[in-house]
Amino acid sequence: PDEVIVSRNSLWLRDHSVTTGDVSVIDLSPGPMLDSQREAVVGIGALLDGSIRANRIKVKDGGHVLGDATTNDLLDNGTIDGTVTLSLALPLAIEVPVFPAIVPGTSDITLKGKQELTLPAGSYRDIILKAGSKTEPTRLTLSGGVYELANLDLGERSRVECASPCELRIAERLLPGSHSYLG
Repeated sequence: PDEVIVSRNSLWLRDHSVTTGDVSVIDLSPGPMLDSQREAVVGIGALLDGSIRANRIKVKDGGHVLGDATTNDLLDNGTIDGTVTLSLALPLAIEVPVFPAIVPGTSDITLKGKQELTLPAGSYRDIILKAGSKTEPTRLTLSGGVYELANLDLGERSRVECASPCELRIAERLLPGSHSYLG
């Protein structure tokens, strides 16, 4: 797909995040959704440098969409610079790859604020990085390979970096905090 984020159920661009590229939710969601009972949410102060398509969209206070918004239901408390179209046929004609089955492990990894850790490939349940600071981010270095986990929670000013090529497979949720980095 041309989008940088595609979801089958819902997506939430968290408060004060920056996303570059188009985002879409393929179909209407039977629930539960990530935030505000809407398939797509642009959080408080979040910036989307692209367009957004979803059955129901909410742009929260200070949220900013630089591109177009195409939806069947819009709750806009922010700014949309592009064209707003209130008609969207679903499901969207977006082909997504077939993903392998993800089998998370049973071990949790939690990094305290400003902590650094290098993690070998493997299966983990939840990986949580607590908030770091501007000068000392919490940093998890993935040594390379395949990582399978249930959830990845990146606290504010935290970083997950691949030292060698790596594949990060998340079965449930990716929760990026403000000023977090994944790459």
